[in-house]
Amino acid sequence: MEQTQKKFHLGTTDKFLMLGSVLGMLVFGFLLANESIITNLWLKSRATTEKVGEVGSSYNDVRRRLDRSLLWFAINEDESLFENDSIFTGADSETRLVLRNGLELTLESNSLVVLALDNDELFLDIQVGQVLAQVKKGKKVRLKQSDGRVTEVSGERPTAVTFSKNTSGTVEISTQIAPVKVKSEASEELVSPKEVLHIVPNQAKAEKKLMHYLLKVPAKSETLWLNDEDQLSFGWDALQPSTDNVLEISEQPNFSVVHASYPVGDETAARLENTLKDGEHYWRLRGSSVEDGAPVQSAVSSFSVYRKRPPELRYPPNGYTYLDQNKKIRFQWDAPRALSRFRLQVARDETFSGVIIDERVSANSFGPVDFKAGLYHWRVHSLDEGPLRGIWSERFEFKVGNPKPIQLTAPTPPEPVTPVAEVVPTPDVQNPVVAEKAGAVGDLTPPQAKLISPKSDILKFGDVKSRAPAAIEKSLKNPPVLKWDALPGAEQYQIQFARTDTFKKIIQDVKVTDSEYTWTAALPGKTFWRMRALGKDGAEGPFSEPQGTLYKLEPPQLSDAEKKVVAETPEEFDQPVKVEMDWPFIPYGGGFKLEVAKDKAFKNVVETLNVKESAATLAFNENGTYYVRGYTKSKSGRKISSVSGVKKVKIDRTLDIGLPKVNFPKNAMTIVSFGDSLDPILFNWTKAKNAKAYRIQYSSSPEFKDILLEHTTGDVSYLMGQKMPKGKTYWRMRAEYQDHHSDWTSTRYFVSQ
Repeated sequence: MEQTQKKFHLGTTDKFLMLGSVLGMLVFGFLLANESIITNLWLKSRATTEKVGEVGSSYNDVRRRLDRSLLWFAINEDESLFENDSIFTGADSETRLVLRNGLELTLESNSLVVLALDNDELFLDIQVGQVLAQVKKGKKVRLKQSDGRVTEVSGERPTAVTFSKNTSGTVEISTQIAPVKVKSEASEELVSPKEVLHIVPNQAKAEKKLMHYLLKVPAKSETLWLNDEDQLSFGWDALQPSTDNVLEISEQPNFSVVHASYPVGDETAARLENTLKDGEHYWRLRGSSVEDGAPVQSAVSSFSVYRKRPPELRYPPNGYTYLDQNKKIRFQWDAPRALSRFRLQVARDETFSGVIIDERVSANSFGPVDFKAGLYHWRVHSLDEGPLRGIWSERFEFKVGNPKPIQLTAPTPPEPVTPVAEVVPTPDVQNPVVAEKAGAVGDLTPPQAKLISPKSDILKFGDVKSRAPAAIEKSLKNPPVLKWDALPGAEQYQIQFARTDTFKKIIQDVKVTDSEYTWTAALPGKTFWRMRALGKDGAEGPFSEPQGTLYKLEPPQLSDAEKKVVAETPEEFDQPVKVEMDWPFIPYGGGFKLEVAKDKAFKNVVETLNVKESAATLAFNENGTYYVRGYTKSKSGRKISSVSGVKKVKIDRTLDIGLPKVNFPKNAMTIVSFGDSLDPILFNWTKAKNAKAYRIQYSSSPEFKDILLEHTTGDVSYLMGQKMPKGKTYWRMRAEYQDHHSDWTSTRYFVSQ
């Protein structure tokens, strides 16, 4: 039986469906590989959504979920944050958020936080993990609990507050520097740096516990730079008796895996061999209470440890050869997480005397950059403050192209010829021809350029968006301009800049076609320049005579400052008052020198600071008005600017001294004396906060115009045996500590008869 073979054909609809499926797969695959496109589109669609802050910095695995989206996206610096955004940090990851209410948050590893708005108020909904909040004076942190309650945390002084939440929903709140007030619907607690507050879901009152240990060294989030042989140092205070004390270190804040455990007995310090890998770590102390044997532990603190090693070059590898004659190359290197700014140099020679790329970048990579055939050398160093600043990595070299060696052959001697008499033609007077020397430009006269700007010898920069050379050049507001008259036969003009008039080391070499050049890469200090004309077929004219320029930088733009401090304790009062000063970034500067004096003429200078960055911390031991000025230094440490204007810094530091409460005698009490004798009168009051002495004054007028008697005592009672005039005697008292005192108590009196 003959079988008929059927042929199957796709219809038009089937073809459209298959084509649509393929296109959809390609589009979705592309979007998944480039998730930033989805993020940007989503962010644009949320332009009308309430913005609550932005991302200050992020490291490693930091992601966010936009509102009710099911997708998580990698987060980038300077991205805006919106209502109901969820922020997640993975293992060995961290991010810093700057919120619109002035609050700065640091999410540590394995944390998840939702940014919520309610009646235009911002709340933190910590799902799990640990968050460090920088709480400013008078500012509040609103925390949404698992059971829906809201907790407010505020302080009278700036401090750092740690919020920790475990998977069961329990929140622990601790403060590092100053006490904070924790307020909820059911209770209000004042938490000191030696206490931790536990908030349990569905439990009305929070539980405050005195810590058994107060971790001190290393400080919270401190970065440690160690040599290979250096040890780790830990220090703490034992606040309550405990036994079986153990120091534990982990890479996770919940200590799911303890990587190191050391018995420390009754000691309050330990030095341990550094066996930790580079990165962030957490530490705590555990033990048993002497009172009831119950397990106790400290709060969890974090630190980062890194070996003192410069950046490690990765790509291009050392000794690698690219066979292409022209190649785009991207440079990559590894560095500790604490380093974020780098300087990359590429040169033709291994001594780097002729640098062809000198870039400052804020990433562990740069490029791609076009390279022609040749041998190149490259290196990197850190620009961040710290022990690795300015220390170069090892030098790597790479080669682009593999040119064949040039074969040199001896020239063939010419064949002998019979000399022929030279016939000199009669010149044509009607049509004279001027012969040009081959390879010359015009009459070889070098261009006579003039520097027509800037009018000032100070280089002035606007708002510098980045420290990259291109951004710095773009921000120069008054770049020097060279102008000259065009020369006949000149196709281009070559301008060279160097630090010396010998031009052995050229710092910039440019070629232009116009008879004018704007020098946006002008540098402070002494710089020499020269130029020449270039003609056809490589013809070169002579260089002009070197000419020198001398430019300065602007001084730091300082501002007036005023710092009022109310110390809680005498120990705190004895600490210097620190004032942070900062000013706009000044390109090409090597640092700044600041002077602090007690007089405008700076005859009595009390402090001199040398700083590298555009910020300084001034410390003051006494109250009063101080005067500050400064100037910019070159990289070699020489003064390279004028002195800034003088600014004032006012320091007002007081000690919080309580007001004594009078117990006796009762107000308006009548005292009867017989003859010249007088039974002593007992004055008694409660102890006032931080008081070292108490001063009592007696007067015949309620305004205390005349003082009948004044007495100072260190006790909380005083037995007065002096006889007072008949009638009313008014008295008052106050608490004192050195030169500081409380207000006077309300005026009281007794009647003598």
